[in-house]
Amino acid sequence: MVNISMQEGSIPSEPTEWTEEDRRSVQALREQLRHMREVMNDSEYADSLAAMANTPPGKKPRVPNRASVIDGSFMSFVFIFVFTVIVIVSFYAFKNLYHAVLKKFPTVQHTEL
Repeated sequence: MVNISMQEGSIPSEPTEWTEEDRRSVQALREQLRHMREVMNDSEYADSLAAMANTPPGKKPRVPNRASVIDGSFMSFVFIFVFTVIVIVSFYAFKNLYHAVLKKFPTVQHTEL
């Protein structure tokens, strides 16, 4: 906690009348408060706030899923595609290596028997 010490006589006095600027700033604050209440009553944010309120301390709140292009099905497709490409390229590389070794060291027919 921060302690702020003020010198005597430096405490601002209460305004006796509201000026037009004060009324405008109060009106702006009321407008901002009304807007924030509308945002909080929006169902998307209400669900998120409810999920965060029911979360135990230290745990990440589970926010409801929003429509997204990258979902579980899409990620599964990408994983399967990349895995297939890796397997095909590996097979092609080992096949070429096998044929290169056979070409370099040809097998000789043994006719001693």
